[in-house]
Amino acid sequence: MPAEALSSRIAGPTGITASGRLLLDDPWFSANEQTAVLGLERLYFNGSMELRLALHSPTAKSQIELLNAVRKSQIHTFGWPIGVVLDNRAEYRPRPTTDGIRAEVAETQMAFTGRPSYDYWALRETGDFYLLQSLFEDDREAGAIFSIAES
Repeated sequence: MPAEALSSRIAGPTGITASGRLLLDDPWFSANEQTAVLGLERLYFNGSMELRLALHSPTAKSQIELLNAVRKSQIHTFGWPIGVVLDNRAEYRPRPTTDGIRAEVAETQMAFTGRPSYDYWALRETGDFYLLQSLFEDDREAGAIFSIAES
């Protein structure tokens, strides 16, 4: 990315650039949101979680550097981590884009729950990150906020 393009993105603590633009309103985020919402709707989800992250002083990383960063940053607890990398399924592997990498994991029926699951993320060479995913809470009983185990 040219130095002048990077410097035009530098933002203060509020996330607003010198030109008055909010970094999280960048068209890149909106384009990824549109793609992800369509994928989520195909699985008939009502709820989701969205995350937008923009670096105030952006970087310029290659696709392989981005992929390595995503792999190293995964925190495995329960369920899939944010920015899941599934190398064991060709259709779900992160793919290169003109400005970074992205992955979409759309399962119509998870093996362990029998329910659908959706994860979409994109990471841009500037360090910007977008995520939209279904809520694991939707695997619970329909209409319930929490599942309570009976003893």
